[in-house]
Amino acid sequence: MYRLLIILLLVSVHVAAQPDSTKNKFEWDAYAEAYYSHDFGKPSDQQKIPFLYSYNRRQKLSLNLVMGRVSYTAKRFRSTVALAAGTYMDDNLQTEDAILGQVFEASVGFKLSKHTEWWLDMGILPSHIGFESAIGADQLTLTRSMMADNSPYYESGFRLSYNSANQKWFLALLCVNGWQRSIRADQPFQPAFGHQLTYKPNHALSINSSSFIGNDRQPDLRRMRYFHNLYANWQLNKNWTVTAGFDMGWEQQTKGSSKMYHWYSPVLILGYQIADHHRLAMRTEYYHDIHTVIISSPSSVAFKTFGYSINYDYKFSPSMMFRIEARSFSSAQPVFLTEAGLKSDKFFMTSSVSIRL
Repeated sequence: MYRLLIILLLVSVHVAAQPDSTKNKFEWDAYAEAYYSHDFGKPSDQQKIPFLYSYNRRQKLSLNLVMGRVSYTAKRFRSTVALAAGTYMDDNLQTEDAILGQVFEASVGFKLSKHTEWWLDMGILPSHIGFESAIGADQLTLTRSMMADNSPYYESGFRLSYNSANQKWFLALLCVNGWQRSIRADQPFQPAFGHQLTYKPNHALSINSSSFIGNDRQPDLRRMRYFHNLYANWQLNKNWTVTAGFDMGWEQQTKGSSKMYHWYSPVLILGYQIADHHRLAMRTEYYHDIHTVIISSPSSVAFKTFGYSINYDYKFSPSMMFRIEARSFSSAQPVFLTEAGLKSDKFFMTSSVSIRL
């Protein structure tokens, strides 16, 4: 797998460096986002909450993500390489080695059909699960939801995809290394599988279904995981946007067991465009993981937590934005570390400035 990734990087850089032509397109972009977050619970750790992976430092000015990307597109070939740094990369890719821990994306793709949009992409790819990415300026809310922070942001492997001629249907079938892993040292190799199906009946509505099936543990501890993500984006009018999502997963209790642990998480986000440069977003969410399959909690108590947030955005220009968000959590159990010990509630405020080139 190391060799494959190195080849992908070399091929991508080489192809991207070729001169433009009328049929080929070379592009680059960069993104940076700095933030400051105040946690009113004042935990001793610099990380606010262990199960969050974005904007997760407190009481200090930090860079969440600094990313540079180059891409090249031809009639039947495409390639992307993106490198990144920041606290998001430190927390979310902490299990990767030093080199891969800085790779945001590295892939090559080949168009399989001359007349239809069938593509085969391979490498480190953006996750096919969920509606939220690590690029904060693309999201309605400043911070990511609990469901987004605890499902894959990226995956490595192969993706076979199809876009319909009328752009209403998108289908992808995937074979990946696991639940957000660039490289697995397991022997024998244990592939995981997934699908993505998106339907856009018009410009205002998008409905998506995604799945993951596979094992994310060592072979001797093999436990099959079955996961499904469903979400819809709806632009009600020029001012209001609604996003609703629901995650549900199952995992074997032990290797070969027919009994399953399960977890689920719904989220609802409302966005309101006040004026050209001003926007509000409100979020309510819940995460239910009583067996702590995905989210660990102190003393392994059942994790049942509601979350609420409201944020205000101001766009200085198309490439620069200021955001501020108030967010709270309320749990059925004392799972949040504070200055006074474990508490069942949490409140913090986060502000950020992002620049895109």
